[in-house]
Amino acid sequence: MADAAAPTSSELADTIEVSRALAAAPRAAWQALTDSDTLQAWYGATLTPPLHTGERTILDFGDGEFITLDNVVVVPTQLVKFDWRVMGIGTATTVRWSITDRPTGCLVTVTDVQPRREQRVAERERRGWAGFLRRLELHLSAVDVGRQAARG
Repeated sequence: MADAAAPTSSELADTIEVSRALAAAPRAAWQALTDSDTLQAWYGATLTPPLHTGERTILDFGDGEFITLDNVVVVPTQLVKFDWRVMGIGTATTVRWSITDRPTGCLVTVTDVQPRREQRVAERERRGWAGFLRRLELHLSAVDVGRQAARG
């Protein structure tokens, strides 16, 4: 007999995908996502050690909270993929960032895969990723404005 409390397949959302077109060069978006100092400036977390294919990295928020990144795959300026676990425990979520060059900047897409995730949880996490991409956009816009002002 099936567990009455278990979600049905129609109540599950294993995959979340969110994209945002940015008026920034792909290299700038790449740096913002993968360079520890740049990530710290706009997201408040550092990467230790830097992202390298096959190595474990810690996304450290500096307040005791962290996320472990395992099974890292890096294709410079195009893709970074990893399995993350909050505080190094729990169900792993596979996160894939891709950056696609466009005539007016780039398209940044985050894909988040977690088997048997409930729809309500997926929707909350989708909003979180959309907010993350908005923060990235604001950071890159501020960097661009700063560069333009410096050229004066």
